[in-house]
Amino acid sequence: MPQRKQLTWTELRVGMFVLVGLSVLAAGIFYVTGQGILGPKYRLKAYLPEVSGLANGAPVRVDGVEVGNVESIKLMPRATGKATEKNRNIEVIMRVDRRFQNYILTDSVASLVTEGLLGNRYVNISRGLTGTPISDSGEIKGVEEEAMKEDWAKC
Repeated sequence: MPQRKQLTWTELRVGMFVLVGLSVLAAGIFYVTGQGILGPKYRLKAYLPEVSGLANGAPVRVDGVEVGNVESIKLMPRATGKATEKNRNIEVIMRVDRRFQNYILTDSVASLVTEGLLGNRYVNISRGLTGTPISDSGEIKGVEEEAMKEDWAKC
């Protein structure tokens, strides 16, 4: 006859503590990386001339409102014998919450912005006015951020 071991109150508390701890750890990882498990996402791609200071997981904002994050950054290969178009040096893939898809139109523009003078860099998307929503894996026009360069030139 097999013996049954009764679960003690201490063992039950330890098990619950471990379960809660793992749940908090998983939620923290999703929060820090911006890879939310809730809500559908879609991908956008932009080509930028340079991305110094931009990292995977950096925020993506539409007119300052956070809507997603940077998924990957790739240096584009040059075609043999051809110079790469200046504004298409680097491909940035972004994951954006699908709730904001209607705000990112074909005439929207993506640029790299710095938070303050020495802050982190992120992708800011300026909303378009007359375009249509960009589909999943669609491309958004990337431009070089000139405003900060003009401010530094005045100093």
